[in-house]
Amino acid sequence: LLLKLMLERTNNNDLYYPLEKYSKSWLASYLSCKNTAKIFFEKASNVKRIYITSWNFPDMMGIISAAHENNIEVIDIQHGLHGKYNPTYCGWQIIPKGGFLNLPDRFWCWSKYMVDEILKASPERSNHIPFLGGYQWPAWYKNNIHKNNYNLKKRSFSNKRLLLSMQNQQEDII
Repeated sequence: LLLKLMLERTNNNDLYYPLEKYSKSWLASYLSCKNTAKIFFEKASNVKRIYITSWNFPDMMGIISAAHENNIEVIDIQHGLHGKYNPTYCGWQIIPKGGFLNLPDRFWCWSKYMVDEILKASPERSNHIPFLGGYQWPAWYKNNIHKNNYNLKKRSFSNKRLLLSMQNQQEDII
């Protein structure tokens, strides 16, 4: 039904097969990741917050949905340059009272400019809130990665953290 509506709006039947192919693939990815994350979150009941990047892919939306169903806060960390024409972060005129199930609760932004751009269309929002977290990566690498002597076993952590990175295979690199 959704595919039919999309084709009617575009008035271009040449899009049917690509849309059908990708819609099925995206839905399968979403459901697979949601179900797997749901099992994980149910077993790891002490997880209260997760940090992600690239929220706008089907696999990440599935993880976000599962997190929300388990009352886990989701924060999207800005991973690249954003701008006022990026629909992933800007231009949301209407946000439902309870927010969107597949969107992060908060958006960690590198600059006040990005916070302002996200809020421009809906400054009174109560969900999917941007905040100024800063651009942390250069400082982290400088302080934590030392040439030839970085040993994770020597480090002590006050809290346990899990870093999950999902990426497609790119040529010979997995």
